[in-house]
Amino acid sequence: MNKRELRKWREEYSPWDRPVLTKGLMLHAHFEEKDWVKSLGAKWQPDPSGKGGYWWMRHSLLDNPIPSHVPPCVNVFDDGEYERPDNILAWLNLNQMVGGTHGDVDREKAIKYLASGSEELEVQNYVVEHENGSILTFTFYPDQEIVVIDDPSARTSDPATDGIVMTTDQGREHWDIIMKSGFRLTPADSEV
Repeated sequence: MNKRELRKWREEYSPWDRPVLTKGLMLHAHFEEKDWVKSLGAKWQPDPSGKGGYWWMRHSLLDNPIPSHVPPCVNVFDDGEYERPDNILAWLNLNQMVGGTHGDVDREKAIKYLASGSEELEVQNYVVEHENGSILTFTFYPDQEIVVIDDPSARTSDPATDGIVMTTDQGREHWDIIMKSGFRLTPADSEV
């Protein structure tokens, strides 16, 4: 993302205020900010094409305090003065850097969170059926950026082991594959 695109993206930034159910968070850090995120433990994720990439932060670091050598605000588009945030996630939000999730879903953590009922979750369900009668359910949690794919014929007696949990990007890839293989939305879901 170039500087102009980053500025526009940050103008519409929404702070990350949900649990991190993946390996970490993707960051949109400008070149001039990279040394600061790197000093907090961020890692570089190169793009498979060999051109560019992005920084990301492990979820296990997000609650860590900000070291004293790191200024509260390093946002290249903001020269305001701020109080020191409590932790790395608050610092990333103050600097408008969190771009979404990174890595695979931590299945155990995600299932535990979804089953906790600790908050009302936005849910979108899509049922697809194959020509041979096989049925799959895609349950999409947009705010958590995860998808659960469930095959009712493969259910066990333990709901915690049922379903495949993945990021929304991985869910879209699976959706495309199964739709090409002969699955179609069931009539009740066709209008969604």
